[in-house]
Amino acid sequence: ARGQGRARARRAARARLLRLSSSGRPLTSAAAAMEGALDAPGSSALRDWATTWPLFAKTLVAGGAAGAVAKTSTAPLERAKIMMQTGQSHGVGGSLRRMWCEEGVRGLFRGNSAAVVRVTPYAALHLMAYEHYRRAMVSHVGFERGPTTDMLAGAASGATAVAFTYPLDLVRTRIA
Repeated sequence: ARGQGRARARRAARARLLRLSSSGRPLTSAAAAMEGALDAPGSSALRDWATTWPLFAKTLVAGGAAGAVAKTSTAPLERAKIMMQTGQSHGVGGSLRRMWCEEGVRGLFRGNSAAVVRVTPYAALHLMAYEHYRRAMVSHVGFERGPTTDMLAGAASGATAVAFTYPLDLVRTRIA
């Protein structure tokens, strides 16, 4: 029974990905993910936001949120790495145990807010630019969907995100 439920969920997710948008073009991966979020119970505010905001704004918000969640979820390991680099601890397990015993949960996420502030604009611009470049390559330049298009769009979006967020990193470095 459990395997059948998972298979049914996978089929529903695939069907959402294949569903066509109002313009007749297949939904992008970000748009398909937002479509799935709209089906959640009690999501009327999310549904209003998703139907009225332009796509670039939605991908900016989704990218920023994804970057913040990713950075926060890896914060304890990042702090353990810094502790090992500075010689304060030997080994990941020892570093995590020391943080937990000496500072509790707050110790695991110490310094995370600065990292999130730095990563959020980069991740937001990266996702937005990626979706834009990929759509433009397929619809205007004539590229076919595939790994080459994804690689080129990813490279261009990475360069765009770095170009726009480098001044923020420079200011942060000068202040610190």
